Amino acid sequence: MEEGDHMEFSAREIEELENDTINPTNCNHKLDKEHVEKLRQATLQEIEEKDKLVEKGMRLFFMNKVKDAEDIMNNNAPLDPLHALGACCLAALKSLLSMGVNDTKYALQKADFSIAFSTEVATIPKGFFGSVTNLFWGEAGREFQPGMFRAKTIRAQSFAVRGILLISQQGDMMALLRGGMALKNSYKLLQSLKRELEDLKKKKDANSYEGLGADRNSVYGLLLMVGVTHVVISLLPSRVLSILGFLGLKYDRKHGMKFISMTWESRTLFAPFAALFLMVITSFVPGFCPLHVPRWLPAAKAIAEHTVDQPPMGESLLHLWILGRIKRLEQDVEGSMSALSKCLKAAEEGQVAKWMPQLRDFAIYDQGWNFVITMQWREAIELYKRLEDHSAWSKLFYGYAQACCFDMLALEAEQAGNKEGVAKYQQEASEALWRTAHYRINIMGGRAVSVEEFVSVRLGETFKHCGIEHPNKGNKRIVEPTPFPLEGLKLRNPVRVGVIELLALFDITHQMPQSNTEKFLDIIDRVSKKCSDSPQIGSTDDGNGACGNEAPAEKGDEKNIETYTTIVCAAVKANLLCRIESRREEASACLEGAVAISSKYKREKCSVSWVRPQMIYEQAVLASVEGDEGRMNKLLDKVKESNHKRLFQNVMDVKLHLTEYGKEAPVVSHII
Repeated sequence: MEEGDHMEFSAREIEELENDTINPTNCNHKLDKEHVEKLRQATLQEIEEKDKLVEKGMRLFFMNKVKDAEDIMNNNAPLDPLHALGACCLAALKSLLSMGVNDTKYALQKADFSIAFSTEVATIPKGFFGSVTNLFWGEAGREFQPGMFRAKTIRAQSFAVRGILLISQQGDMMALLRGGMALKNSYKLLQSLKRELEDLKKKKDANSYEGLGADRNSVYGLLLMVGVTHVVISLLPSRVLSILGFLGLKYDRKHGMKFISMTWESRTLFAPFAALFLMVITSFVPGFCPLHVPRWLPAAKAIAEHTVDQPPMGESLLHLWILGRIKRLEQDVEGSMSALSKCLKAAEEGQVAKWMPQLRDFAIYDQGWNFVITMQWREAIELYKRLEDHSAWSKLFYGYAQACCFDMLALEAEQAGNKEGVAKYQQEASEALWRTAHYRINIMGGRAVSVEEFVSVRLGETFKHCGIEHPNKGNKRIVEPTPFPLEGLKLRNPVRVGVIELLALFDITHQMPQSNTEKFLDIIDRVSKKCSDSPQIGSTDDGNGACGNEAPAEKGDEKNIETYTTIVCAAVKANLLCRIESRREEASACLEGAVAISSKYKREKCSVSWVRPQMIYEQAVLASVEGDEGRMNKLLDKVKESNHKRLFQNVMDVKLHLTEYGKEAPVVSHII
């Protein structure tokens, strides 16, 4: 499905979809009515005893013993709704990591089972007793039952998992609609349960959520879900928020962070998940916005340090991965590499490599960036090739990144006067680009993944300029790999510093130590000089060209394509200079120049159309650093105007939102 495509549904079809979403029929548990009633009537002591096995399963998961954890959850899922939820969450994690059709189908079955099982436990059976109870007391007047409250909480959580799974499916509008309905239903259930907790607090005149009659795992599981919902909604761009507001979904970021922090402090089953979310959110905002590193990084560091000291989170692959990202935000690349190496070692030595290898892909991906930062091109290529071969997340990006790294090896060989090396690495870059062209763009939540759309456009320009027929124009499908057309034929990226361009596009440059930044600036200056000395970029096969085939581009595009290296070098140099405090005046001048020459690169299908809004955004950041908030706001408005129909438009929209969002530092917990 292309962005902008839509399907129309009748009112009856929507009603049927909603009924199917709310009332899944997949529930083949092993309990008779008497045992289901025991779950409804379960006491706190019985619930806490049963939870010990779930807690063991979660401990095993965070110790990277994923198969043992899965076995515990799956074996007990037909007997207990919380185990069913655990099995559902583990299956969903595997599905989201692999993006495999069968994994998604299996995870949805687990989610449907969890919903149906918890719904059955949470529903008083029809009959004389149920009718009389409802007639005289109703829902509000009925005596509080911990087992019923637990089942309703699990039901709300299961709907959330189902919604996320459906929305993540590739280009399926029907699944997107079903997912939205599931998330809306989860939100309504969570709000209802939260009100029930507040009523209990009032009734007992309590000032906390402890001792209300509900088990602690259910209480803090609910608070975590409510908190995450509030925070995630608050992160969405204003155009999405207006739609959600119309649907009745409201949010309060401060309350959300408070509930997540309370769960983190609770030491319950859900505490490790709360810690993980806090680590993610406090590193996510400054990861996008260099302006907010001083406000957000201290919280991220404190949470990470406290969390990894708590067993079993110090062994957890997921927590170590986020720790590696936080270390890089500190510009401690060595510390980041160390954390991620430990992460990968844990994956190889435990059960992850065999039973959930997708889990280690996070660490491989981020270690790839560390190798790029430290200019270890061969090591970066090796990791990106592993991801291309084994991950379904972004094969277009992984293949393209390898080609860009081969280009850097060619540049190094050229500087060393190694002509054979230049030819070898250029050929390997060509083969990587050819292989990458056979992949398709992934669609997430109804939209093309931004970096894959960018790679697809760049590939189209490259093939056209080099006079080679594209095997998969537009990358709308996956095609069978075909042999490289002719020996000696070369595909050359029109941007010679493509990997440095990626560092800027992925907001990595503010995470690099200054010494590395200066090395990249040297490369930019050297390539820029080479371009200015070349009378016609792309006309020869001496290492300077966009391709070595002397094939003309289509009329009208040739001039622009042949100046791509020049415009990208100008933009990336400005970006890098902004990261060095002592060179901000030079950065400002470079930004002015990049903005001026980027005005003509504005076609939607032009791979350097990202430059203008990004350069104006960097001007806004500099204005803020210099204390000129008025100029910053004017420039941010200008970014919004120039961002229409550009590549990476969605990413810039998110960045603009987070720029405003991150002005208020996170209030997390008294622990830190």
